[in-house]
Amino acid sequence: MRDFHKAKLHVDLQYLADLIENVGLSDTVPITEDGAVSLSYGLALICGVRGWPFVDDFPYLLEKVPAAYRPRFCACWDALEFEFGDDIVLWADKFGAVATVAAIRRLAREIEHFRVSP
Repeated sequence: MRDFHKAKLHVDLQYLADLIENVGLSDTVPITEDGAVSLSYGLALICGVRGWPFVDDFPYLLEKVPAAYRPRFCACWDALEFEFGDDIVLWADKFGAVATVAAIRRLAREIEHFRVSP
């Protein structure tokens, strides 16, 4: 948690929650015709990916994220999997947009307000 706090990952996670809340959560494809995005593709968008993805799995998206942002993409992915206790795509598909946004916002708050004991 300390590393997530120091890297200010809560900012990226808040952007991700805002994105999903505004455009919707896709549970079948990276992005729908209506603009809803999968959790993994939304995270990649926040981290600078460009273009229309064919799939939204981790290795493919990691390759598409600009090199300078890959560590943040990986750290956010790890933080989400730690929070969910499951693969982020499976978790989001299972619980839907409202629960996913709430969980991301809760995690972002925990990271933002994390304090190291003296």
